[in-house]
Amino acid sequence: MTATYCKRHVRARLTPPLARFLLLLGVLAPNAASLAAPPLAAQTARAAAAATPLDFVAMDYAFRGPSRTAAGLHRIRLSNTGSKLHHVQLIRLDEGKRLGDVFPILQRNKGLHGLPAWAKPAGGVSAALPGQSIAITQRLAAGRYAVICWIPTEDGQIHVMKGMMTELEVTAATAQEAAEPVATRRVTLTEYKANWSAPLARGRQTLRIENTGKQSHELLVVRLDPGKSMSDVERWTGTGPAPMEMWTGLASIAPGGVAWLDLDVTPGRYAIFCFAPDARDAKPHAEHGFLQIVDNR
Repeated sequence: MTATYCKRHVRARLTPPLARFLLLLGVLAPNAASLAAPPLAAQTARAAAAATPLDFVAMDYAFRGPSRTAAGLHRIRLSNTGSKLHHVQLIRLDEGKRLGDVFPILQRNKGLHGLPAWAKPAGGVSAALPGQSIAITQRLAAGRYAVICWIPTEDGQIHVMKGMMTELEVTAATAQEAAEPVATRRVTLTEYKANWSAPLARGRQTLRIENTGKQSHELLVVRLDPGKSMSDVERWTGTGPAPMEMWTGLASIAPGGVAWLDLDVTPGRYAIFCFAPDARDAKPHAEHGFLQIVDNR
């Protein structure tokens, strides 16, 4: 994404204002968070292993992945083989609804704003840099899901408009429910912030993320490359080496949704934010204050 592209989307109401968010990184005072992290319990690894794998490969602009799975705990993985930033956004559709029903709404609104009651954001992986592979653990209820990427391109279209969409059918459970991962931190998402049971600390972390708010929210975590600045970000075209070392998180999830995110927290500067569109004005929640800075260098 070029500087012109970033600035154009800062002004846009329906697309993520990446440039605005990264400008905030330079002006907000960092909060120190360097507490020693407890190691993950052995049962956490066992729980993750017990979760059903659900692997998607992102390309420019398409998904490759399963079309059917059984209800229960899933380890949803996104491997980005494309040259652009991509994510896996799940939308649970009420009975009788299909991807073709929600597509015109996504096209008209250029994102998740204004979804009808029969289409609810249901989490997923957000987002992977080119060449990155990241995962989220969450329960999937039986039903039909749209699987999309709504990150915008340089021409203003979101990726779903270029064909980055598919359907996933979740059938009734066929096995005993897997145990939940053991969390080292609990994070609740509200309007407009993430509430932490303890500060983000160095080391291996498993976050239990729950949306306790009234709107859909996501939780994105970015670690900036050492020595990089806003000018580096603006010069980044979206291909080649990025000024961020990591981009991971939970895609937008409706109130009551729960997921588990594994993080390897190394020394650095982190931004934790939400780009979900607000129900009132469609602006990303980061513009309403859903942005936290953690500096544990």
